[in-house]
Amino acid sequence: MASARPGAAVSDWMVAVADALPHPRRQTAPYTLAEAVSELGAYAQSTAPSSWTKSRAVLVNRESLRHELTAQRETLGPRLRSHIDASFDAVHQEEDRQKQVLASSEFVVRWRSEAAITSAFEDLCEEAKNPAAGSLRLRQLAELIASQLGAEATSHFSPLRDAADMLVASEKELSTWRDLNLPQPFDEAARVRLAREMLTASPTGKAVVWAVYSRATAWGMRTDLGSVIVLRPEWAVPNAFDDNGEDFPERDELREIREQVRWLNGLHQMSTDPNYRLALVRVELGERHAAGATEDARRLIHALLAVPVTLGGVGWRDTGTSALLLDGRVRTQSVGPIRVEHPTFEDSYGVGATGEILHEIESQLGPALRNAPMPEPLIEVLNCLREARMTDHRDVRFYGARPVSPRFATALEDHAMELIASVLEVRADRLAEAMELGYAHRLAGHRVSRLLLSPFEHSWVIEQREHREELERAVLVTTTVGTSLASRTWSLTKSRYAPSR
Repeated sequence: MASARPGAAVSDWMVAVADALPHPRRQTAPYTLAEAVSELGAYAQSTAPSSWTKSRAVLVNRESLRHELTAQRETLGPRLRSHIDASFDAVHQEEDRQKQVLASSEFVVRWRSEAAITSAFEDLCEEAKNPAAGSLRLRQLAELIASQLGAEATSHFSPLRDAADMLVASEKELSTWRDLNLPQPFDEAARVRLAREMLTASPTGKAVVWAVYSRATAWGMRTDLGSVIVLRPEWAVPNAFDDNGEDFPERDELREIREQVRWLNGLHQMSTDPNYRLALVRVELGERHAAGATEDARRLIHALLAVPVTLGGVGWRDTGTSALLLDGRVRTQSVGPIRVEHPTFEDSYGVGATGEILHEIESQLGPALRNAPMPEPLIEVLNCLREARMTDHRDVRFYGARPVSPRFATALEDHAMELIASVLEVRADRLAEAMELGYAHRLAGHRVSRLLLSPFEHSWVIEQREHREELERAVLVTTTVGTSLASRTWSLTKSRYAPSR
């Protein structure tokens, strides 16, 4: 339970608000009206256009989600409800699928606006002043604010805890905070104003996330995937810290943040141990809010890893070590040492394969991610396909990853197919048929190529050398392609190289 700090004379209702505000650690994110609206929007996005109004199952699900929206709306305080009512009605009453997706997106933007957060905070304060208000109701109202703040609410430097401190900490304690100017007189109104500013001051800027992964490596020393850069820390960190070190594009940034990001020195020491396979990853997210940046960077990294994982490489292990930079300044960072278990088994092939495959797709993914961020549906598709691969994978056999059943893997693949079809606005069965046809054409082309080249796979030191030369000349002068060339090759091969009886 929260209480007024020594030297802080505040009302009981402020103590109650400070007690309700912080989101408990290791507790799942709150499910509120915004999450229900997002679920409806995602469902509309992933549903085929023809099924949105005609499928009985889809109509039942839509009705169920609308009932959930109505129930969640009843939990709002009066000020927040009044603020979002127009957006809520647009979501609740919309029938068109594409407009439903747009209305849901606009609702979430309004939900996370400064005005909406202010309304939710005022509802919480007003309810706390009511002597009959219970702690459960206050907690429910505080969860709305946590939902509005998103991932930042559960971060190491949560604005919820900062706002609670503004309400109950002593003036002497708050005077030691950096970049905090205490107004005078420092009364209850000033405390409430500072708490509100802590909740609504979500900074924006050019976001960059640095993260450390174990069981990972870069092919060579540096892999450039556009907005994602993979570095070998045993090479990058010493060169960044050494005044005469080798230059590379990220060197200056690492030198600038060395003093603020405390885990970099620990990474420097660990990277010299050959028993650890580590990767230092830099993700550039562009201009955005700081809230949720680290989580979005991790989702993008895991999506990119889906490519090598499905091709035989192993997945990287997230150490939980990260730092968020906003306009070049360290905004938040993880605390504590880098969590890396001492390896008991070294899968050099799998780790190396992941790094090599990422290097091979560098020329394709790099320019694409530099030109535009990866679309959210594609991130979900890749993550689904990555998890679907866990039926029998090196991660499962060697590293204890959670296996999935073939039935669950099929469901994940079906979801990925439905999502792609929805984005392309085609029927899923049509997309599946087109992919099967494309695969059949590629297979046929591969077989034709093998047929064309098969006569030349024998050694030159064979009997009937003159027949081989005749065949080679015939293939070289033939101008037709495809089946005509294949037929010509087959007829010559059959007549010249048929075994004698």
